[in-house]
Amino acid sequence: VGGAALRVAAVATLGRHFVSQTRAHGAESRVRRGVYAHLRHPSELGLVALAVGAGVVAGSAGALCLALGALLPLSLVRMRREERAMLCRS
Repeated sequence: VGGAALRVAAVATLGRHFVSQTRAHGAESRVRRGVYAHLRHPSELGLVALAVGAGVVAGSAGALCLALGALLPLSLVRMRREERAMLCRS
């Protein structure tokens, strides 16, 4: 539930600026309000927490392994891309 709430808060903070494709905007455009004032990648963190929590609650080792073995690495790749995009100037 906490992961879902974090992801919803992240999406709500960005509104129409929440996109699936990473774009280069530079560090000066970094969002510093809402959950982004406290966390660098709250949407990704919320998604992983939601998936791990669902696996635990369901008692599903397969779902837990999928969350940790596939979703977590994919989220880390996305976070690295976002970090690189923030370093670029458009």
